[in-house]
Amino acid sequence: MFRSAVERAGLVFEVDCPPLPEPVLVDRSMWEKVVLNLLSNALKFTFEGSIRVTVRAGDGVAVVTVADSGIGVSAEEMPRLFERFHRIDDVRSRSNEGSGIGLAMVKELVGLHHGTVTADSTPDKGTTFTIRLPFGVAHLPADAVVAARAATAVSATAEPFLQEAARWLPGDAPVEAESTAQPTGSAASVVVADDNADMRDYLARLLRSAGHRVIAVADGRQ
Repeated sequence: MFRSAVERAGLVFEVDCPPLPEPVLVDRSMWEKVVLNLLSNALKFTFEGSIRVTVRAGDGVAVVTVADSGIGVSAEEMPRLFERFHRIDDVRSRSNEGSGIGLAMVKELVGLHHGTVTADSTPDKGTTFTIRLPFGVAHLPADAVVAARAATAVSATAEPFLQEAARWLPGDAPVEAESTAQPTGSAASVVVADDNADMRDYLARLLRSAGHRVIAVADGRQ
């Protein structure tokens, strides 16, 4: 999903995810949000070099890493990296906007999978996020395990992340794809007013993908 955006930014995108010896059970929607947030974060703060995604088997866990060669994070900021609404000021990035909830959401969703997420970073060298998820089903309630179902290669979850990333990159502004979800009898007409362009566009696309009619504006007066 992210290859085109990463390569358009002049970066190398490496995905090294061989099959694991045991299954790992995930909630597909939650897991997509984890990976998409980490990839979006890597692209936002990486200006040269590469972004690399790997999967390996560890001791009773699957180990997933998302590593970049970006600007990195200072030692004093690391303890607050996963704190909700915490933003690091005065750092170079592709956008100065953002919700400040991406990494906090990653930590929360990984925790719901009984997993852990950690980060290692060196300023001007890059950052590596490491997720560890347990194999098998022993850690899950019996009624939480359901049979796998067929899914499309690209779900609606990805669209807001990809559209946001495309706006950061050089070249013509991307044309927003029309949502495939059509308004239904239960659809609402929603006005989204937010002075943060990234959050405004994200909310509008999320609501449209659910079939609602949306008008997005920059402030209450508008």
